[in-house]
Amino acid sequence: MSDSSDESIPGTPPHRAPPRRGRYSNDLASYVKKNVNTAIAGAAQGSVASATGFSAAEGGGSGEAGVSSRDVERVKPRMLLAPGEDGRATVSDWIANPHMPKRRIVRLEWSWDMGLRHLNLNHKRNMHTLTPTLHRWFYRQDRDGKPTGWFWLPLDATPLFEMQDTFVGNEEARASYTPWMRTNARRNPNSFYNTTKFQYRLVPLPTMNSPAFSITHGTTTYAYPFTDLPPVTSRIPPHVVVVDTGRKLRQLYDSDTGAIAFEEDFAWMSDSVTRDMMTAVQRIYMAWICAWPERRWLEGGDEEDEDDDEYSD
Repeated sequence: MSDSSDESIPGTPPHRAPPRRGRYSNDLASYVKKNVNTAIAGAAQGSVASATGFSAAEGGGSGEAGVSSRDVERVKPRMLLAPGEDGRATVSDWIANPHMPKRRIVRLEWSWDMGLRHLNLNHKRNMHTLTPTLHRWFYRQDRDGKPTGWFWLPLDATPLFEMQDTFVGNEEARASYTPWMRTNARRNPNSFYNTTKFQYRLVPLPTMNSPAFSITHGTTTYAYPFTDLPPVTSRIPPHVVVVDTGRKLRQLYDSDTGAIAFEEDFAWMSDSVTRDMMTAVQRIYMAWICAWPERRWLEGGDEEDEDDDEYSD
């Protein structure tokens, strides 16, 4: 599926006005409603959008440890079936919430080296298609609003660790890390990628640990914690996934240190690199939402109700 209309995508040519934040296209809403079984094709197989927020750098891609994405089985999220599902019913939904608070979107725009009101999360590069049960668990929360299901984690560590060095700080700086430390760094996240296809693994929270719950792909059924489940391949860029996964990790581990309870909640995760990747995702997200855009950047917009003091020193 190709992205035929770039006019609703951030990063369009200068003579086209970018969409105003908080206004969403009826065409895309209709697209989701009428094509729930094919929406993910735009994220998994579609052409690359010319968007600051969503396009990836051109070139050959690599998966984990330099393995070409062409050499692995391309599994789509909708291929993962929960008990009783046959894959014929699917649900398309956003990964990063397009209706998140305005302050948070402004800070993402600043961190991602974009213009004010240029970020449009109401886009197919921010959409995955799941079977109903996995969809329900992806967005599942307890009464306190904390996630109780699962999240995506990129398989390739290299861009995540480079993002961490840029937005959080180098290893020396991270030695004294606190969740609210601020670097105010800016960089287009697409500059970290050398591929247009990305691989992700499904990481469950301990609330999914039930013998009654399993995930089937093809003829193989996988039980919690689904460590042998094949990774999925998608054109959804990692920084979009970081917005959702980082938010979930922040909600779950909001102590003074922000440390993830690996031994308690992810004891099955023996791979230190994967643990480091989860920590990096959490810290990158915190760096983004703690950013304080400069006043002169904010004054470049024309939002009538913008309050500069909410964002800058």
